[in-house]
Amino acid sequence: MRFDLFQSLRPVCPVCLHQRGIPNSPLIIKSVLEESNFHVLQGFIQCTNLECNAEFPILDGIPILLRDVQRYVSENIQSIVHRSDLHPAMESLLGDCCGQGSLFDTSRQHLSCYAWDHYGDWITPVRHSESEPVIDSIELGKPGSIRSLMTASMNMVESANRGPVLDIGCACGRTTFDLAHTNEHGVLGIDLNWSMLRMASQILRTGTARFPLRHMGVVYQNTFITAPSLPKNPVDFWAVDILEPPFATPMFAECFGFNVLDAVRSPVHLLEMTRLLLQAGGIARLSCPYDWSVAATPAIGWIGGHSQRGEHHGDGPSLLRSWLDSKGSSFYRIVAELPNYPWTLRLHSRSEIRYLAHIFCLQTMPAE
Repeated sequence: MRFDLFQSLRPVCPVCLHQRGIPNSPLIIKSVLEESNFHVLQGFIQCTNLECNAEFPILDGIPILLRDVQRYVSENIQSIVHRSDLHPAMESLLGDCCGQGSLFDTSRQHLSCYAWDHYGDWITPVRHSESEPVIDSIELGKPGSIRSLMTASMNMVESANRGPVLDIGCACGRTTFDLAHTNEHGVLGIDLNWSMLRMASQILRTGTARFPLRHMGVVYQNTFITAPSLPKNPVDFWAVDILEPPFATPMFAECFGFNVLDAVRSPVHLLEMTRLLLQAGGIARLSCPYDWSVAATPAIGWIGGHSQRGEHHGDGPSLLRSWLDSKGSSFYRIVAELPNYPWTLRLHSRSEIRYLAHIFCLQTMPAE
């Protein structure tokens, strides 16, 4: 965690803000157990409200700023304490033992999908040892689909605001890095996937990382990436729930959120939170493939995908526009959109999944 960005963003206690209704309980860095340059690698953040006194850990350079931090740590403890010193051959054997569908396998699959798309152009041909097998991989397409989506959203409408930027659902962090190259006010990437956040944080601090690239089944190739350059402007990665963010005031000039609307428990709440976090006149650049699943979002919260006998016939974009119109275009309105923009995820060396994402830019009412 970067000292400077933490101080400039002035986060508040998510317990006080979202549970006790006390909006201004600032957080402070209470204890630094390990640090490197401008980063806290291990430590504690604490609420300054003596009636609350909640503590939030900093692990692997990532602050966990969640209202229910105990539940998050308990549910993600396997990823948090995951060893990084295992030989690739041993990781392969453990994957065979756990089998397909296990938590270990699911975590590797997700990291493989997103890390390839984010950093496939940074892969370096490095082997862990001479005994490590080299897999002849058949690749279907090029990485960088999420970056293409980001570029398209930025070309749709120009922002007049200057200030920090929030990257919601940043995954492995490549879009966050791209945004930071041109923003001197700082860029914050937030997500809840610990493995992906840890990879992003490691690249930020060391310029290198490794990840398991799925070949097929439970066969993975140990894969290394090296960043050719990293932004000089402030950038960081935090474990934050966008539905309960640790910010009490409009903090950001822009919010980016690519393909995350259908991955949260309340999409409407996400839209409302981005509005509250944006400065007057700020822009939210969002996208959604409307790939609904009850595992991520209760059906009652879906924007489309059900009630096809209704006025909008279950169509996601139509229902989204209707909801925004009903809330009043004076405070949050669509200023640009692309209805069908391709987004591709590599599943393994012989399979990929292709979506058509709806990109839309929302703007808050400019200050008079």
